[in-house]
Amino acid sequence: MSEYHVASLIGRSHPDHFGEISKNINAMQGCEIHGTDDSGKFIVSIEANNNKDIADRFINLQQIPHLIDLSLVYHEYVDEASETETEERS
Repeated sequence: MSEYHVASLIGRSHPDHFGEISKNINAMQGCEIHGTDDSGKFIVSIEANNNKDIADRFINLQQIPHLIDLSLVYHEYVDEASETETEERS
């Protein structure tokens, strides 16, 4: 079975530590920062092939030093096998 998962999260750090946090996030497979502000808030996405990898990456993100908060905002998955079957019927 082939799946694709994407999750969106909002995080917060002290602005003085954001550079270090940003480096840690961008070094993690499937994780990317998409927006920031001067107060230390940021938006990050996680992409993975299954629920376990999404959960593991979320837990790893939570362990980054100086991270104040990280909240899951959105999670979606696509079962690529089901989509292929639907497309073939069309």
